[in-house]
Amino acid sequence: LMRTPDAVTFTPDAALVAPEQAYFLRQNLRLLLLNARLALLSRNESLFRSDVERAIGWLRSYYDPDHRGV
Repeated sequence: LMRTPDAVTFTPDAALVAPEQAYFLRQNLRLLLLNARLALLSRNESLFRSDVERAIGWLRSYYDPDHRGV
C-alpha cells in the first residue's frame, strides 16, 4: 500500500505521493534496485550497499510496511 494524501492511515512524517505519480515511484525504485544489482555483479560493494540502503529508505518513506501487500 503506497502512502497517498487520501490514505486511511496517515502519519505526519510519511512522505506522500499523488496517486498519478505512483507509477513513476515504482519505476524509479525498480531502477535503483537494478543499479544495485549491477553494482553487485561489478563487485562494487560500496555502491551496492548505498543503493540498497536508499531503496530501503524509499520503501520505508513511501510504502506502509504494516500493509500485507508490501
